[in-house]
Amino acid sequence: MTLSPQATARDAIQSLNTSTKGIVLVMEESRLLGTITDGDIRRALLDKFSLDVTLEEILANKKKNSANAVPVVASLQHVTEKYLQLMRDHRVQQLPLLDTEGFVV
Repeated sequence: MTLSPQATARDAIQSLNTSTKGIVLVMEESRLLGTITDGDIRRALLDKFSLDVTLEEILANKKKNSANAVPVVASLQHVTEKYLQLMRDHRVQQLPLLDTEGFVV
């Protein structure tokens, strides 16, 4: 479910197929750089990217073309109701949790 920014769209598709989460966390040194869903990959393919494009390039394309460029995340210090409200407000099905230093937990 986690891949490096140097991984490819093909790697992300494989991860999405084997995971039940529907999301890939793009991470470097345990820090979240962004998220990739199958929709992000479809949009990249429509923008003429190949399956060998890096996730770093997909994230850059996402930032350029999307209002959802910054991933919705929550702190471990929130209560469950806050998580659910964030997910409803942003219409997301996944919510990466970060510690106080920004590391994915």
